[in-house]
Amino acid sequence: MTAPTYSSLRVDLAKHLANAGLCQWRDDGIYKKFTPPAAYLGVLPDEAGPSIGIIVYHFGTQDTVQQYTASPRIRVQLRIKGTRNPLYAGQIADDIYRLLHDQTNYQLDNGTAVIRSARVLTVEERDATSVYHRVDSYEFVVNPQ
Repeated sequence: MTAPTYSSLRVDLAKHLANAGLCQWRDDGIYKKFTPPAAYLGVLPDEAGPSIGIIVYHFGTQDTVQQYTASPRIRVQLRIKGTRNPLYAGQIADDIYRLLHDQTNYQLDNGTAVIRSARVLTVEERDATSVYHRVDSYEFVVNPQ
């Protein structure tokens, strides 16, 4: 058995969030509307309305404390682009938090087995056009299928 790649985790996570009603997911990344927020793999396009960018920034296969490599730790950043309403991005992020934080032994929608997921960092910011963003990072400990 092989562990999921960071690419498969991103797609599985996007589908999981979409099936929970927290975003919309299209394999081609082309959206005509942004309600619910659109999900993108990687950096958000400038022209995107409310959306969620899913970016992997760490894929660790070595647990330095326990010297255990069978369950990779993958850190994912969710960049949530909201609106000019300072509460909108936070509301989406809070809904995602309730779905993912401190959850154990579940499966994402396309098959990735998650041993544990937890939010590890959150930051709020406003861009040059006064659109509010929330950036949450999650760590997923995953298991080979």
